[in-house]
Amino acid sequence: MDRISKAVERARKERENKQGKERSDDKDMGQQVAYTRTRAVNLDRAMLARNHIILEESTPEFSHAFKVLRTQIWRIMKDNGWNSLAVTSCAPDEGKTLISINLSLSLAMMKVNHSVLLVDMDLRHPSVHTRFGLTVEKGINDYLESGVALEDILINPGLGRFVILPGRESVQQSSEILSSARMERLVQEFKSRYPSRIVVYDLPPILSTDDVLVFSPYVDAVLMVVAEGQTTTEDLKRAVGMLKGANLIGTVLNKSEDISTVGY
Repeated sequence: MDRISKAVERARKERENKQGKERSDDKDMGQQVAYTRTRAVNLDRAMLARNHIILEESTPEFSHAFKVLRTQIWRIMKDNGWNSLAVTSCAPDEGKTLISINLSLSLAMMKVNHSVLLVDMDLRHPSVHTRFGLTVEKGINDYLESGVALEDILINPGLGRFVILPGRESVQQSSEILSSARMERLVQEFKSRYPSRIVVYDLPPILSTDDVLVFSPYVDAVLMVVAEGQTTTEDLKRAVGMLKGANLIGTVLNKSEDISTVGY
């Protein structure tokens, strides 16, 4: 075979390989992921609906706001090459955990080739697992303090490309754990090992502890949850001021009485 023929044949094979990969990517996109090492559980979907957790069958009125929110956040993160997001609020009971859950699930439902990991980083008051009705024997604190393997903690609740790293019990020395070398290595592993995975961290309220200040340098961006009729202007100003230097990409208005609007 002469040089020109070899070049043509090589170009043909490269084109076929590229087309085959594109077809494979298209086939995988939006499909379920088969988790071989992560514990999979089947949840009571009626219970999830009662707990205001978004499901594929949720009504458009309920899911629309989160679809708008997730698309805006996904675009910002994609444009900046980011894959980690922290969610916090000013004070307790403003709804930041439910926002973290539904935002994560809504991101996981997108027909794009990524998965979502939700990490319960509210070490003093972990509650993500209770929203899903999960009983957990091991939590992230067991990984950080006792060296338990991650595959023994991670849970796939049977909701698409979505995995939970739950908490288990209250940890009082939370800021010391969050600033530990083991914590930093874990965050870096999440960022580098799975570049197509979006990691959402449910952090405690920023005015309650110094955990957010300790942890925010580890993540690409921060989202602030505020509650209508509950969060004060003074608290919001203090919280935003404490996040100086972090990429605060926006605020979410929760508990709004006007259900026709999307607060972001």
